[in-house]
Amino acid sequence: MALFRRHLDLEPPLPPATSRRMAMATWHRYEQNPQAYVAMDLDVTKLLDVLDERRARGERVTLTHAFAAIVGRLLRLVPELRSIIRGDRIYPRKRVSLLVQVAVTRDHLSAHVLEDPDARTPSEIARDLDEAVTKMRGEAKDAYAKTNVLVDRLPLAMLAWLLRFIGTWAYRWNLSPRVFGLRDDPYGAMRLNNLGALGIDDAVGPFVDWMQSPGTFVMMRVRDELERRGEAIVSRKKLRLWCAVDHRLMDGGAYPRARRALDAFLDSPEALWEPKA
Repeated sequence: MALFRRHLDLEPPLPPATSRRMAMATWHRYEQNPQAYVAMDLDVTKLLDVLDERRARGERVTLTHAFAAIVGRLLRLVPELRSIIRGDRIYPRKRVSLLVQVAVTRDHLSAHVLEDPDARTPSEIARDLDEAVTKMRGEAKDAYAKTNVLVDRLPLAMLAWLLRFIGTWAYRWNLSPRVFGLRDDPYGAMRLNNLGALGIDDAVGPFVDWMQSPGTFVMMRVRDELERRGEAIVSRKKLRLWCAVDHRLMDGGAYPRARRALDAFLDSPEALWEPKA
């Protein structure tokens, strides 16, 4: 039956390192709160310069679009960040996806799942998000009305059970969530939220257990910071990137690989616009 078809293509499980098995034994259920938090202060000076050049050419591209491309590439390079846990095994997705929070109207936020952000330029991602937001705004009234009726009428205990059941159905059992009116892989491999666009200086993003993904990246407001370079004092643009992550997936072995890749993209942001080989 179509409703019971698998909707995720998964790679073979990752090798069971000793430290990871210890973490999985310690937090063997999502309810046991396996989350960890990472704060990274990133130099985005070069990236902002490239974005300014792109906008001068007429492109509507922002930091959100650039970081969606960067995070997409991180998910490809660090398989733990696109994995799901089933039983005592960690299975990376074959395909990268990323849920990006967007403002549909002034009072309503929604989200759009980007497919293959690891293979797309920030400019391509910008066009995709613009089209998605335009479509959601056209459908916003009916969509929000239907969602609000369900959320408002269900008792909280039942709503909590339903959210977790959908997560188990779609990810732990790998069955299509279309039976619940959702698209395949409805929450993406990870999530990205730009709270800095709202003027927020520092805030930790949530780890949402029923989404059963590795976690959430949250961008903060860009700030000016003085830095010593040899004998000179220079001003740099800094952005704090928070990551709330499942510690069973992101540990001391995976983080250095992710950070090296992240710094490399920020040091040579032009590479984000190069076609995938």
